[in-house]
Amino acid sequence: MQMISFAVLATLIQLAGAYLRYLPFRRGMSSGERQRLWCYLLGWSLLGFGAILTFLHWAGLSLGTFKLIFFFGWIPYVAISLWLIRRPPQAHIFVFGMQALWAFMLQSFAGMAIWLRYGSNGSELLTVHLLCYILLFALVFPLAKHIFTALLQDPFPKDRVLRLCVALLPSAFWLGTVLPIVRLTFLPSFGGRLTRLFLPVFFFPFLFPYRRGPSQDSATKSTGFG
Repeated sequence: MQMISFAVLATLIQLAGAYLRYLPFRRGMSSGERQRLWCYLLGWSLLGFGAILTFLHWAGLSLGTFKLIFFFGWIPYVAISLWLIRRPPQAHIFVFGMQALWAFMLQSFAGMAIWLRYGSNGSELLTVHLLCYILLFALVFPLAKHIFTALLQDPFPKDRVLRLCVALLPSAFWLGTVLPIVRLTFLPSFGGRLTRLFLPVFFFPFLFPYRRGPSQDSATKSTGFG
């Protein structure tokens, strides 16, 4: 039962990430394009749920399997978006990096909440961790929706090289926070998670336009990467 619960929650988290990555492109898509995209995303989520459950029955539920599922589980969802949302690759790269940073922050906050409640972050609490993540996601969803809807509406540099650098910057920040913990065989303490939060938390206020909502002009046309 724990493995089924874990697989359900992990699938919901992947869909939540896919939805945030969809928001910056939504206004530029027709209703048919949106419907087709979500048919594919929901269809894959059913297959992904089965894949996660099979993997857990084979490898067991542990910190290692948790990392593998979340380090690689997003790939099919991103591939579907790249295929069906016809936008410049730099736009997809930028949006992915921002969503990855957002997810990393929520994962860290969820871990700190578990630590405060239970005094540890043992592997037996991984399912509780995912449930806490989903609750946090729902709690801050209005802010996230505002942020990601406006993500591509500010103009980006016209120079191709500079534009690519800007697009890659969020992913570089994300990799810089994730790679040092890839090989850890233990869950970080409360202090360790808090320290890792500083980089992505300070990234958001300075590098994207969450301070205002979409303008009327940007609702009908896109700028920058779009």
